Amino acid sequence: MQISEMKQSELIKKGDWDILVILDAMRYDYFSIAYKFFFNGFLRPVISPSYYTTGWVKATFNNLYLNDTIYLSANPVINSRIPIEGFYAKEHFYDIIDIWDYCWDEEIGTIHPFHTTEVASKIIELYPRRRYIIHYIQPHEPYLILGRGIGYTNKYMGVLERKNCKTPQSYFNTLVFFRLLRRIPNPLWGRVLFWDIKKIVKLPPSRPMETVYRVYGIEGLRKAYLYNVIIVMYYVHKLISRLLGINDKLRIVITADHGELLGEKGLYDHTSRGKNDALLRIVPWFVVSSIKNINLNMPTYDVKHTNDCIERVIQFFILRERIKALRRHLFR
Repeated sequence: MQISEMKQSELIKKGDWDILVILDAMRYDYFSIAYKFFFNGFLRPVISPSYYTTGWVKATFNNLYLNDTIYLSANPVINSRIPIEGFYAKEHFYDIIDIWDYCWDEEIGTIHPFHTTEVASKIIELYPRRRYIIHYIQPHEPYLILGRGIGYTNKYMGVLERKNCKTPQSYFNTLVFFRLLRRIPNPLWGRVLFWDIKKIVKLPPSRPMETVYRVYGIEGLRKAYLYNVIIVMYYVHKLISRLLGINDKLRIVITADHGELLGEKGLYDHTSRGKNDALLRIVPWFVVSSIKNINLNMPTYDVKHTNDCIERVIQFFILRERIKALRRHLFR
């Protein structure tokens, strides 16, 4: 892969976009093939400022205040509630919409891209004059092709709290194991070998990615990741189709916070061990010019599990907008 000299953060700060779509953990090589089935436009590789989401958002927005921009987030790292590693995202945008909170699906253990697309398209239709950053959690794990029961246990997506820690004892063993390892320099962190050792000593998987590797191997893990790439692109295509129907002059860019390691060099995830690897730091910067007609037979998402989350997000956001308008009127 040819290394780009263009820094992603500079392009974001330059502001030549109205809609910025963030695909979490989207690798450049996978995107460079997948986008051709969905969009026309201009793609180039750019350098992400970090190898993980918190580092990315801090490096990109720490000295940037986008008072005209609403951030719709399916990743709890970017939230309206609390600071993460000293970065309080709420102070850097006009508003943040916590899709990760309202639209959590406990059966798949993540936020389905259906929800992100539906919330984003409806809010942008209501308030078309704002700029938007729309952060999908896919293609980040868990992998939707595997169905229900192999995702995170809660909407905060904690590293140790996974559905595959079946019993309190197994969870306790995993917790103690990880705490002990963190007290000493551990050459195995981020290595597939670490997963193999855990399997031998009968420790349970601690995350969805590890569960997939243990059952299906590296090739199965890569296929599961590819499915997440395809399904999130499918829903981004739906979103952009609707947005261009509202305003065909919109400047829409698709990019990623970081990439992903899927067994290359014996490494996995977006670990600090591979923090300078091109597969983590080189991400797509794709300027959409038009959409393509697609004929994909994707599985239908079971909308009964939405629990009216989309309507709740919209109504809560409208209420906040009215309160802000009232404050401006009273204190102008």
